Amino acid sequence: MDSNARVEKFISDTKSGLAGNKKRLPPGTLPFVTITSQSGAGGNLLAKQLLEHIEQCNSDNPALQEWRIFDKSMCQLVLTREHLATSMNDLLDENYHSQIAEFVMGIFGDQGMQNVAYVRLSRFLRTVASLGKVIIIGHGGAMSTHGLAGGNHLRLVAPLPARVARMAPVLNLDEAQTLREIQQRDRDRRQLWKTHYHIDSADPENYDLVCNTERLSIDTIADIQLSLLLEQVGEKQAVTG
Repeated sequence: MDSNARVEKFISDTKSGLAGNKKRLPPGTLPFVTITSQSGAGGNLLAKQLLEHIEQCNSDNPALQEWRIFDKSMCQLVLTREHLATSMNDLLDENYHSQIAEFVMGIFGDQGMQNVAYVRLSRFLRTVASLGKVIIIGHGGAMSTHGLAGGNHLRLVAPLPARVARMAPVLNLDEAQTLREIQQRDRDRRQLWKTHYHIDSADPENYDLVCNTERLSIDTIADIQLSLLLEQVGEKQAVTG
């Protein structure tokens, strides 16, 4: 399924869920997860693994059902296609969007018009997170969703040699080229946070959990994050089948 189809399905499924839920919690209170990752530390892999763990959890708690991943390609697609952006905005009522606008202007202030793309990105990510039960990968998700009650903000790190070894076959580059590519991506991401959000993306205080994927497996980290979600929604333990 391509990015466009995944976005369309996300919107359709969300509308269906909202229509059938007469006792919906206020926006921003359902759990969601943001994953911020050093290049090659395993962010995309963790998102997929965590989704599998949630789906395997034998619970009838609505907060643990129908989770989805919203990745970078889906974000970029919505930002460049007006009909998708409009459909996403329609998922929340206008009153709540005014609250989102106030939050975003609190980040960007008078510089907002100079950062139109990032204003749109922040508003969009906060809308996605406000719907709950979603795993958001990258794109400053932790900052854009700051203060939402349901947030679980996770950062992945790993030593450079380990990340080079993981990424070289993926990028189809030699070690030296992969090293340069990873370092450039890390600089770009850190600069984005610093320039537009005035925050150091490497500061552990911006996250609920920071994990080193050389020392902890992706599966173990997914288990830890699932345990935190279970505690958040009042479940005692995960029972997988």
